[in-house]
Amino acid sequence: MSAIFIDLLGSGGRDGFIWPIPYFVPFSFHEYRWDGQWPLGSWQNVVITAALVVVSIWLGTHRGRTIVEVFSRRADAALVAIFRRRFGRGNRPDWT
Repeated sequence: MSAIFIDLLGSGGRDGFIWPIPYFVPFSFHEYRWDGQWPLGSWQNVVITAALVVVSIWLGTHRGRTIVEVFSRRADAALVAIFRRRFGRGNRPDWT
């Protein structure tokens, strides 16, 4: 739900164009828009993206799993090992 909210907030065009977002296609073709949308490349989107990257790395390091697990457990284990070597936590056991 928060991704939908952030998408609505930060999907404006650089020239001030407000991009309509048809969230429920093909069930409804109503396009949602908000006059306060900030541009896609704005500082707000950069800050949100950076914060989410930091949270993802922290979770991967401390929980021993990342979103990559959906695609490949082997790749996920390799990514967690990289995170742990770079950001700490060593070989301590995963949280359960």
